[in-house]
Parts: sequence; C-alpha cells; structure tokens
Amino acid sequence: MSLSNKQIKNQISHLRKLIEYHNRKYYDEANPEISDFEYDQIYNKLKHLESLGQVFQDPNSPTRHVGERPLKKLDAIKHRVPMLSLDNTYSLDELQEFDDRIKKKLASEKYEYVAELKIDGLSIELIFENGVFTKAVTRGDGEFGDDVTENARIILASQNIPDKISRDEEKDPNESWTLNRLEIRGEVFFLKEDFEKINQIRIQDNEIPFSNPRNAAAGTLKLLNSDEFKKRPLKMHVYQLLTASKCPLKTHLEVLQWLAQAGFPVDRHFQQCPTILDAYKYCEFFENKRSTIAFETDGVVIKINQFQQQKNLGETSKTPRWAIAYKFMAEKAITTLKNIVFQVGRTGVVTPVAELEPVFIDGSTVTRATLHNEDDIQRKDLRIGDQVLVEKAGLVIPKIIHPVLHLRVGNEKRFCMPTECPECHSKLIKEEDAAAWRCENDACPAQVHRSIEHFCSRDAMNIQGLGPAIINQLIHHELIRDYGDIYFLDEKHLLLLDRMGKKSADNLLNQIAQSRNVSLTRLVFALGIRHVGIHIAELLTHHFSSLDKLIDAFHNAHEIPLEIEKGIGPQILNSLKTYFHSPNLKIIEKLRKAGVDFSRLNDESINHPLELKETTFVFTGELDHLSRHDAEAFVKKHGGKATTTVSSKTNYVVVGKNPGQKFKQAEQLKVPILTEPEFLKLVQKLNLKG
Repeated sequence: MSLSNKQIKNQISHLRKLIEYHNRKYYDEANPEISDFEYDQIYNKLKHLESLGQVFQDPNSPTRHVGERPLKKLDAIKHRVPMLSLDNTYSLDELQEFDDRIKKKLASEKYEYVAELKIDGLSIELIFENGVFTKAVTRGDGEFGDDVTENARIILASQNIPDKISRDEEKDPNESWTLNRLEIRGEVFFLKEDFEKINQIRIQDNEIPFSNPRNAAAGTLKLLNSDEFKKRPLKMHVYQLLTASKCPLKTHLEVLQWLAQAGFPVDRHFQQCPTILDAYKYCEFFENKRSTIAFETDGVVIKINQFQQQKNLGETSKTPRWAIAYKFMAEKAITTLKNIVFQVGRTGVVTPVAELEPVFIDGSTVTRATLHNEDDIQRKDLRIGDQVLVEKAGLVIPKIIHPVLHLRVGNEKRFCMPTECPECHSKLIKEEDAAAWRCENDACPAQVHRSIEHFCSRDAMNIQGLGPAIINQLIHHELIRDYGDIYFLDEKHLLLLDRMGKKSADNLLNQIAQSRNVSLTRLVFALGIRHVGIHIAELLTHHFSSLDKLIDAFHNAHEIPLEIEKGIGPQILNSLKTYFHSPNLKIIEKLRKAGVDFSRLNDESINHPLELKETTFVFTGELDHLSRHDAEAFVKKHGGKATTTVSSKTNYVVVGKNPGQKFKQAEQLKVPILTEPEFLKLVQKLNLKG
C-alpha cells in the first residue's frame, strides 16, 4: 500500500523530531536512551523517506548535519576542513555493499584498507602553527567546535605529548612542510580503570556517577575549572593528519607511523587489510576481544589507505565515501526478572522498572532496566519470574530484549499496572492516544523531588553540587518543599546535612547565588513545564522578552502570537496554559522575591530590531572586514537567522571573494545578493552596533 504525500510528510516530521530528541540526549545531555543500532534504524528510515522526492527534503533536516552544537559557554572555532561523521554498518553484507561502491568508483584501480579500533570517546582537533601547538577544538557540529585549548594542554603534558613538532633535519632536511599549519585529529577518552575510580569518588561525594566513559569524557573536556579537570585523567590517541601545504605522506599507514615517530600516542591495534573480508575478520576478532582492551571501543573504523583514492572517492555533506564504521553489537546475557517496580518522574509519568538478578554485561553489573511503559511490557509478554535476555543498548543502557519462553516453568506472574501512584496514592490517569500513565498530583513527593533535580541540572539553572543526595536530605529535613525554597537556604541550614562542611556549604551557596543570573531560556527550561525542552524554551524566549510577559500571555489568556502557534502547536500551548494556572505561580513568586532575573536574554536575543527580525542571511566567499563566524553571530545577535543553505525563503545572500555554489543558487532562485560593503551599509543604515 503506497502512502500519500501527506502521510509521508507526517512520518518525516515525526522522525525528525525523534532524531533531534535523541541527538540532544546523546550530545547535549550525555544521557542516551537508545542504542546506536536503534538510532541508525530511525535515521535510515528518515533518509529513505526524504529521498522519495524533492518535496520531502529540507536543508535543516538532521540528516544534513553532524554531531552536537557547540556549547555557548566556550568559544566556537571554525574547522578549516569539516570534521565529518561516519556511516555505520553492522554486518558483513553491509561491508560488502560498501566495498562494491568503492570498487565501482575506483574502476580497475587496486586498493586496500586500514582497520582501526573505534574508541568510544570525544573527537578533538589539535592545531599546530609553525610547528607549535596553538589551539584545540572539539568536533562540535562538524563545522564549528568548542575551544578546549587549555584543557588540551593539560592532557598533552600528562601524556608527554609534544606541543612542538621536532624535525629530524639529518634524516629529512626537506621536512619543511611540518612548519606550516598542521591539524592532528584524534579521540579523547578515559581508560576503564580510571573511569571506575572517578565514579567511586562521585558516589562518595553524593554525586550521580557517569553512565559510561564516553559521557564522562565529553563532560570533562568542556570543564571550565582547570583544578577540577586535572582530577580526571583523560587520555588521547590521534589518528589523522591534515596539512595546509603539500605533504610527502601518501597513505594513512604512513601518517600513523609518522605521528608515532613524532611522539604522538597512536593506538597500536591498527591493521593493513588487503580486502574487505580481511577487514571483517579484524572486526570479528576485536568484537570478541573488546572486554580485554583498556579503553571502551564500540566498533572498528575501516578506511581506504591511499590519500589520492580517498580524494577521488570524495564525501557527502556529512560523511566521507572512503571510510565506514563497523559497529559492535551489544553483549547479551540471561537473568531473572525478580520484580517490576514503578518510578514517578517530574511530570508525573509513572515508568515501570525491572529489578533483575545481578548479571555482568560488558564491563559492569546490571541490576535494573527501564521498561518504558505498560504497552512495552504487554508487547513483550514479560512476567515476573521470567528468565529474560538482557543487553546494554549502545553498550550503555540495560534493556530487556524478550523473555526466554522455553525456560518458563508456569509460576511466573503476569504484570498488572497499578491504579494508584506508588508515591502519593493519587489515582493514575492515561490520556487518550498516550502510552504512559500519569499522577496529576502536583504535590506528589516524587514529582517534587525530581522537579527540583531538573531545576538544578546543568542545562537548567546549573547549580553544581546540588545533586539528588543533597536534595533528598534537604527535603527530609524539611528545609525545602520546592525549587523556590533553594534561594532561602543559608549556611546554618546546610550544616545540618550529612558530610557537609563549612567550605562545601559556602561553595554551594555561591553556586545558588550565581544561578540567579542565568539566561531566560535556561530559566524557562528549568521550570519543568511539560513538553517544554530547551529548544522550545529558546523559541518562547525569542518571542517573550521576560518571564512576566510569558506568564501574562498564558495565565491571562491573552491572544497568543500566530508565530508561536505555528512553532509550538496545541499540545505545548495547552501545557503552558495549564502550568501558569496552577500553584506553580506561587513558586515563581518565591523566585522573584529571591532576586532571580526574569528578563536576562541570551546574547542572541538582545535588542532585536524590527528590520532584521526573522530575516535570513546566507554568507558565501571570503569576507574582508568580518570573519564568516562574526558575520553570522552579528545577524543572530540582532534577531536575524544565519543559515548555510540557500532556499526560496532566504532574504539575502552576502557574497565575498571566490563565492561558491551558493552564489549560483541565489541567482537561480532570484534571491537578493549583497556584497560585503552593501551588507555593512545595511548595518549602518539600521543603526546597529556590532
């Protein structure tokens, strides 16, 4: 049965939202909910639907972008050469399909591969100018990354990695290419034993342990506190070299050898593979041996060895055509489903959780696994007492695949969803077309506890040190009843808590004080309004310049701007109206009395002049007076949009020297074209300050 265009568009819209959500969980929150395999299934389905016609394509689709957005608290640096991601494969058949594409493109040329372990860490680029280390940048979104130079210097020193390229003039007097700009790319990661030590310390300090080494590495590399950073022994391996001048090295193997000789740490597990079958045998070997490796590895990267062949094969906007990743499947084990308990979230959603007989999987002991919702349990026909097959989805998240039916003995108990909240005993409700059951009691202790945790979290008010254990004590001692009470704590209160000394109390009070001045976007997100994530919070604060204006719009039922309805939709609108007609307003008044800033706009939201609001610019070519990044940042700061793709909705294309394909696209679409001087005149005409 063929689908109509409307049905395809609806599916595409759903899949894009789903991918954006899981991208945020993986990159922004370092808290993935699904495995790489499950993510790839969703991603590939979206790519297929988008390929069905031009009408289904969108330059802003997540299939057109790489990785995470650069963090706003660190300087964003543009990569000279984009840092692309890799397509994933999971079988020999898929590897052979990749090899067939290589063979067809290279025709009769002979070629070979190099296989390397895929370290489960965070990508980084080291930049050397005139042989001296000058900057370190994360991958970010592939085009721009975060400046982590100072933390990288600490890593270099700890591993005795050179911060200056030493030349062997006797061996190669013509090695002058090393004195030009070099970009050395690699991976930052934790050794397994170091990761375990870090988590032990976090548990002792009543902090939430990291879920896996990759998430720990991602959070650590971007720490702004160098003293805290030094406590976490990050390691680095390098695997790629880019040069701004002609390089005598012709193959990937030669680069790995040169990097090792120059003193850079290179993982020694790499192997030359004459055929794709040899590469697959390498994958099979290490999939069985990965538990013996000192660091976490989630697969193998397979690359064409010859650089000229890599160049001939080229790349898409997101991935190279000359390399691919083979992903290891999650390890599995059979254990007993001892019980199903229930966890109440901050919005009242009641989630069933499996309690398991402890079982060791992929480096750690698993005792619990989320079951998502009632429908998930019924679909899998899970029963208490079942022997169940368990895996770590994405090598991280414990997940029950299915019961082992032939091991049933007859005394297993069928699952029954409770009718009352397990925390406050209020009646549970299930909304129409929803899978989850919810407790609607705003005073439910579990909801209160988790709403406070959310309020203090990194992407919200970012109150470091106020984790679940401390919050639990504060509630237990009746020092706080909601997140508004946090700002009325003093040293006397905090010293009542276990393991809380004067210095720790002063540090926590300082963090609380600093949080009074977070951006309006963070504040709106921190309130924990149902369906309002960080992206929706950004959209709201773009239209409402203060929390009071947002409250006024929804509490007093004023007419909501049309743009908001289009950008958000009825479900979120109803959620906002509900939130601002509830006792939550009393908590917000506490925040006001405590001096929390209700109108601190993000930098990009300040002073939006009417003339640039919703105006879209695309920049192409080399600008004389502004860098591309500065020009785009300028437009965003004053309410406009800076995109990388020309479409019929683009308002202006600003053209510098040596413009590319975007200039031709603008001419074809009859989009207004500005030179850099004309753009600067427009700026002056609007009387803006850059």
